[in-house]
Formats: sequence, C-alpha cells, structure tokens
Amino acid sequence: MSDVKSPCWRIVLEERQDIVAFLRSLTPNQWETPSLCSGWRIKDIAAHLLVDEPVQSGMVLRVVPLLARQGFSVDRMNAAWIAKNRPRASGSIVESFQEDSHRPVGVIGHLLGPAVALRALVIHHQDMRRPLHMERVVPPDRLVAALDALVTWKGSVSIGSRSRANGLHLRALDVAWSHGDGPEVFGPAEVIVMALAGRSVALKDLGGEGKAVLAERMPAESVTVEPS
Repeated sequence: MSDVKSPCWRIVLEERQDIVAFLRSLTPNQWETPSLCSGWRIKDIAAHLLVDEPVQSGMVLRVVPLLARQGFSVDRMNAAWIAKNRPRASGSIVESFQEDSHRPVGVIGHLLGPAVALRALVIHHQDMRRPLHMERVVPPDRLVAALDALVTWKGSVSIGSRSRANGLHLRALDVAWSHGDGPEVFGPAEVIVMALAGRSVALKDLGGEGKAVLAERMPAESVTVEPS
C-alpha cells in the first residue's frame, strides 16, 4: 500500500484528515444539503470517497468486481455505490474515514498515484464545502499538485479536465502555477481546479479572454464525478 512517509502521500493523508474534521463538524441538515455534483448530497459525496477505502478485511479489491458488474462504467459504478450507501448513517461514514487514518487510499488510489488521489480529494472536499459556504484556505502545495494532475492524461480520465484545458493559457493568481498556450484564463488556484473539474459555478470567479472557451466546455447538465 501507499507509504505515508513519502511527502507525496503525506499531503494526500493530510487532505483526507481535513475532510474528516470537516465531516465531524456538520449538522444533520448539512449532511443532507445538495453538493456540487448533480443529484448527490454532501452525505453522498462523503460515501463516494469511501468506494476505495483502505479496509483490512481482504475486501480491498471490492471496487474491482463492483466496477465489473457495472460493465466497467465509472458512472454506473458510482451510482450503484451511492444507492447502496444512501441508508448509511453519517456517523458510520466518519468512522470509516477514521479507521484507516494511517493509510490515505485503497488499492485503486494507490495504482493511480498520489497526485490523482489528491486531486479527487481536493475537488470533492470543495464539492461539499462550497454549497455550505464553508470556505477554507487550501494549502498551496495541494492546489499545485491537483492542478498538475488535472492537465495530465491520468488525472483527466473520466472528468475531461485535460481536454477542458487544451489550447488555453491557465494562470493562477495566488500560487506559482501556469499551464498551456492560447487565450488566457486566470483566477485563484482553487477556482481553476474546480473549473477544470467541470464545476461551472467556478466560472464567475475567473477572468481572461479564454473564459468563454472554457465555459463552452462545461458539462451541459450534470457534473461528471471522478473515481476517488
């Protein structure tokens, strides 16, 4: 499994721990609040992040047969997992996060690598926080790592972030990060992360002549949810 002593995996674990602290602070009504992912509540996002949870019982590969039963469709697998976990108590979800606090991800996350695992956590953390207006300052190293992952092939699988960024010059105003050539899109790093992930709500906080191009590349209706 992942070595949390590695600096790359360490920040994944830190983001996971921040999510646990956030979830523990929520009221029952907040758990039921719609998230940025269409049709999913805050509680559903939290449960989604456990689809590859690092468990000890020999079920660490459960996500693989689950994916196979859904015809290897990530969207169908996510929908099936959420449907299965809808009755789950919020306290049980928090406990599952805490049980394996020394290991940040399961098998799939380990195979994808720390950068992709981190970008999924950062995006979904904000998917939960933004509708609740519970702002936070995301550590710059996590933002840069997430942005770097989003413009790679591996980090773009199932969410289309690399295609969304294609032909644009993206520039963060609050961290030392830029990418690509073409019409410029600029704004806070967290906003660029969310826009590349297909969250159209982030567009209002971006500027530049390339903003209209990026807007055209947003999902028409629902937000695609990436594997954790």
